[in-house]
Amino acid sequence: MAVVTYLFKTNSVSNIQRVAIVTISDFIANIGGLMGLFLGFSFISLFEIIYFMTARWATDVWNNRSI
Repeated sequence: MAVVTYLFKTNSVSNIQRVAIVTISDFIANIGGLMGLFLGFSFISLFEIIYFMTARWATDVWNNRSI
């Protein structure tokens, strides 16, 4: 059996209320971020695919040429 005791310095609690203000540009940025997250594809990924395909092609050409 265990006993847990919480001790606080004061007996009062302060109430803090925060209001989030979202601008139109923030909203559009959030939508774009979620679309990118759920689609799992971005322009950087497209450029990476193109880069690796050309790098693979270049190495194949280089290896066939040196034989």
